Amino acid sequence: MLVEVLEEPQRYAAMRQARLALTLPGTNTLELALAGLPSVVLLPLHKPEMLPLEGFLHWLLLLPGARPLKQALVRRVAARIPFLALPNQWLGEEVFPELRGIFSPAEVARKGLALLERGPQVQARLARLGAEAGADNLVAHVLSL
Repeated sequence: MLVEVLEEPQRYAAMRQARLALTLPGTNTLELALAGLPSVVLLPLHKPEMLPLEGFLHWLLLLPGARPLKQALVRRVAARIPFLALPNQWLGEEVFPELRGIFSPAEVARKGLALLERGPQVQARLARLGAEAGADNLVAHVLSL
C-alpha cells in the first residue's frame, strides 16, 4: 500500500477527486465536510495510553504505574463524547459515521461501503452545513477548541 503525504494545495485537489475518506477526529473533519467528501471518523482505542493529552494530565499520567489509569480515563472520556466529528457536533446528528474503541478493518470497510451507498444524501446534508444560518459561529466554535 502506498501512502503519500500531500502539501495543502495537493490535499484539497485529492479531496475533490476522492469518493470517501477515513480520518481521525479533529478540524480535518470540518475541512472534509466543507469539501463535501463523505468520511468515516475513527478513534481507535486499541492502545488508549498512546493518545496524547494536554496540560497537567499529560505529565501526571507519564508517572510509572499510571498506564492503567490513563487507559481507563481515555476510554471513559471517549465514551461520554456524543460526536467526535465537528460536522456531527455542529449538526447534532451523525452525518459522518464514527467508530470508536476496538474495531477491525472489516468494520471500517462496512461503514465505508455503507457510507458510499448513501453518498449523495450525505453530500446534500454537508452542502447545507455552510449555508445554514450561523455558519460564522461554526468557525468560531472550531477556533475555540
